[in-house]
Amino acid sequence: MRNKALTIATITSTSFFILCLIVIFSLVPAIDSDAIFNQLRPNGGEVNEGYWDVVASNVQNPFSLAYFALGFFSFNGMIKIGVPFVFGCFVLFLVILLPISFIGFFFFGGIYCYKILIDRTKQYRYDEIRKINQWIIYVAGISAIVFLAIGFIIFLSMESNLKDSGILSAWGGTHNNQQIVNIKLIHVFEYITGLKYLFSSHLTGLLTSGINDHLNSLGPSFQNWSVNEGLVITSLVFLVILSPIASIVAVNAIVFRFAAMYSNKSRDEIQHFHNWIDYRGIYTKREFREMLFKNLWFWVAVGGFALSILAPGVIHDYSQPEHFIVTTVVLIIAVLTFIPTIVQRILIGKIVKIAQHKIMFFQQVLLIIVGVIVQLVLWLGFKDLFNYSETFAVLIPITSITIGLISLTFFIKKII
Repeated sequence: MRNKALTIATITSTSFFILCLIVIFSLVPAIDSDAIFNQLRPNGGEVNEGYWDVVASNVQNPFSLAYFALGFFSFNGMIKIGVPFVFGCFVLFLVILLPISFIGFFFFGGIYCYKILIDRTKQYRYDEIRKINQWIIYVAGISAIVFLAIGFIIFLSMESNLKDSGILSAWGGTHNNQQIVNIKLIHVFEYITGLKYLFSSHLTGLLTSGINDHLNSLGPSFQNWSVNEGLVITSLVFLVILSPIASIVAVNAIVFRFAAMYSNKSRDEIQHFHNWIDYRGIYTKREFREMLFKNLWFWVAVGGFALSILAPGVIHDYSQPEHFIVTTVVLIIAVLTFIPTIVQRILIGKIVKIAQHKIMFFQQVLLIIVGVIVQLVLWLGFKDLFNYSETFAVLIPITSITIGLISLTFFIKKII
């Protein structure tokens, strides 16, 4: 049964990944990169033509255009500009759904492959690898978080330097008399995108000196200022090299851990997990409350979910009608997310044969998934609506998602 579930998950994730690739490449012929780029390029106000001329030479295909567009504009902003619907779908599949589907494909496919290898490994050697793998999970996971934090801290410390560099003037224009990009709300990712496309469509171009030479060649707006090249390169080393490497190692070790649970060498572990999931020994509301309040990692997940909902979904200035719509929708989603716990609370004492632990487990997974989706939708879809500083715009999604993943990891570890 457990292998059947794993097989279904692997086939489903692989099929979704292939579907995303098919949709992406089927939409490419329908995209006129030059026409869409001209739509994204400001056509009024204080436009820095020199910057956009350089960017135009580095955005030469639908793929680089998609990453460039979402680096500057939210989906809401692109709709206001009036980009074609087909391009919006292309960006959605390429930048968001394809990476998500690849993670699922890598995760379940990796579990399936590792399971085959583990089953063919001798017990004593498996025991040695398993001990080493546990340390890899902790060391690589903590390293990834630390590297990410260091990179962002360095970049955020350059906030005033980047604002004074003149690069903000590149976005000072308007689109059909609308201010789509609010230069007061430029965040780290916009800065990175703005610098990245001065060189090419690859971040590796920023890892060498010469940023200021490019800035100074773009006209009067850039000639009086410069960025700290050393800090930019150092922060990007942590953000685009060390942190991704550590994250890949950590995820790979986690995949191995799950594969070990499904292998023939860890039948006791997975059986213990299933026994806990199927536990039906809570018959009163008092026992339910005790189970709920004693579960520390459940409440940690609730805390991470609350952060995902409140910022920026609820805490903003309410200066536009869209703010009230966003708040209403987010609060409704928050209530609906707790339906498993609400239903469980109602059914306790009425239906004895209810798997309370299974509901709690799925509730915790649901909190994390919904929290991540809310953060992605709000920041990628409507980031131009929220008046958050660079620091909060970066730390809020990273913190809330990290809290959720940590809570689920230790929750499962506690069980098995």
